[in-house]
Amino acid sequence: MVFNEYVQLIMNTLESVYPNYIKKRLLNRLVEDGLIINNKRISGKGQLSLVTDVSYIEDINKKFQKIFEVDSESTCFKYVEEFEFAKEYRHVSYFEIQNFKLEKLDEALLEDKINLFKKDREMYDCVDIVASKPTIKRLKDDVLLKFCYLLNSRGVNSKGSIKYVVLAKINVKDNILEICLDKASYDYKDHKDFYAMTIDDVKKKLESMLDIQILDIDFKAVINYIKSEKDDVSIYAVKMRRNGTIAYLDAQSNEDLIIPILGELQTFIEQNQELIHHNEQTHLIGKKLEEFIQGIEFLSDLPSVKMTWPKEGIKLGVDHSYKDRNYSFFMYFDELGDSRERMDYVREYLINSCRELDQATESNTIPN
Repeated sequence: MVFNEYVQLIMNTLESVYPNYIKKRLLNRLVEDGLIINNKRISGKGQLSLVTDVSYIEDINKKFQKIFEVDSESTCFKYVEEFEFAKEYRHVSYFEIQNFKLEKLDEALLEDKINLFKKDREMYDCVDIVASKPTIKRLKDDVLLKFCYLLNSRGVNSKGSIKYVVLAKINVKDNILEICLDKASYDYKDHKDFYAMTIDDVKKKLESMLDIQILDIDFKAVINYIKSEKDDVSIYAVKMRRNGTIAYLDAQSNEDLIIPILGELQTFIEQNQELIHHNEQTHLIGKKLEEFIQGIEFLSDLPSVKMTWPKEGIKLGVDHSYKDRNYSFFMYFDELGDSRERMDYVREYLINSCRELDQATESNTIPN
């Protein structure tokens, strides 16, 4: 893909995929570095300036069109590339890795199998239908590999092609792999199991390129442990399997706003303690209700749950055995952030809980 086609692909992806709140954050970064003016109060008001003024343009997509048109130094697209490394993603799955060695990355670079990210306008991501050549960025404890897929619109009113990024984050200290994906609209999905097949593809590429083993983590057991041992996170059943059938507990079918019925019932009990403790009979009813909730949640197979960390403002959906795979699929609700703080918090919380569970299991199996 030649450079002009790549820049146009970036522009089309911004228009078709990125929500306005994300595009505003990208504009703010360009403002902070003095590349554009996006404030009518400090606008040049028609005077000649070396800085691109888009404050008079109302439509946010047209702002970006203007920026890319006059970007003679061809540097603005690098802000999008860097943002793809730093931002949160809607979906993530976690895996354990074995035999990872940094030397393998050096070999892949020498063999031109991966690109090294640099703020150099002459270097840009390789985008094709198979994401054949990822771009790498190294941090202190993390290796970030960005796989860039070219997705073509299948809709009647074609929206053109987009750059679909899958970020593989390897934590060298914990030997944990995160595969992060954004939501793709129906027009760009070529299979009903699009996310699962994309994760499968990235795993195969990583195993082949880095000569590592990628292992599934039993997060169903980990989350059951968290539910029984920790009180800083709330966990509700969203979907459960009982007596051979699946019951959906959503109050509405919107996948981005799940309100489980059992969670609503538990909240009702907590908010009506005075009524429940009015006399022995009402107290007994409250106790029976709590036993009923616990019995359903703990005695049923829970293929899908919702986790919330109120203090951190994190809401997370979890789908176990995703698409008949042996891993769990996580989804962030609400607006995505322009930094990975929440994602890093969740990863550390889950992995630390996994280790605690392993230690507790080992101590219980040690013979006297």
